[in-house]
Amino acid sequence: MLCAQAADVREAGKRRLLEAGGRKEIAMMVAIVSASLSNIRSTGAPARA
Repeated sequence: MLCAQAADVREAGKRRLLEAGGRKEIAMMVAIVSASLSNIRSTGAPARA
């Protein structure tokens, strides 16, 4: 019983860590895309499709 509870706690911690990492990765990608788009707009370069 105690082993199963310990495994559940470890699994929950691992899941939280992966979810937090995924959110941070998406936030970084959004920042990069936003910076790229503002750079394209400020230089007057044509946007690619």
